[in-house]
Amino acid sequence: MADGILTALIGLAGTVAGAFISAYSEELKALVQGRLKRDGDLCGSWGCRWDVTLPEEDSPIKKEYPIEDMVVFETISAERIRAIGRTCGVGAYRLDGRISRSYLVTFFYQGIGSPRQPLGGVVILELNAGRNKLTGYWYEYSEDREIIGGKTEWTKSDRDGTSTDRTRPF
Repeated sequence: MADGILTALIGLAGTVAGAFISAYSEELKALVQGRLKRDGDLCGSWGCRWDVTLPEEDSPIKKEYPIEDMVVFETISAERIRAIGRTCGVGAYRLDGRISRSYLVTFFYQGIGSPRQPLGGVVILELNAGRNKLTGYWYEYSEDREIIGGKTEWTKSDRDGTSTDRTRPF
């Protein structure tokens, strides 16, 4: 009798495990292959403000020039992020990067089809708890091959283009 109960319990466990695997097969496959989309909510448009800090000629005072543009997170797969940015009057640029488990986002970017194409830069950002704002720093080579950069702040936009940050309009 004990053998029959044991056999039945093993059969039940196998049936439950099979049902679990069937129900969650895509998620389990993505988890095993490192493609789980844990950060899919970050895909979409981000309004960006870039503070460009430049030294004034013959002056120790540095002047800031803000630039505003839009970056669209196209794909996020595991830790990898691919995005494209567009700045009016300057052009488009491709961003490739990663998001760590501690919610630090790092990008390398390079211009697309413009005189700035050979130039590139890096961005280091921290994602806030609300998952709607990224803040950090950026640096790149200028046309004169000098490193320039500054602070940057990105705010997630709704589908209609408005900011999801209700504390400050973009």
